[in-house]
Amino acid sequence: MSSPQIQNALQTVNRLVPLVEDAERHFKSARNWSFLDVLGGGFLTFADFFFDGVFVDAYMTSKIMNSLDEVQKLKERLYILKSKLEQI
Repeated sequence: MSSPQIQNALQTVNRLVPLVEDAERHFKSARNWSFLDVLGGGFLTFADFFFDGVFVDAYMTSKIMNSLDEVQKLKERLYILKSKLEQI
């Protein structure tokens, strides 16, 4: 790779890292949301919450955790790429 291409790649990585870190913060925050808080709470009956809410909450928590894991892996790969580009 030529020097301008390396510089371009490094600039791209430097722009991506803050975006990935921001996504990571949002996923960490979303992990703490509860089903009733998202829907405004109060209007669901116990049966609705128990049979629907618990399963939806568990599903959404799982999706959020998987997404957070993927974002963290991407962040690690970006830091490795950035380090390699800076060594060239």
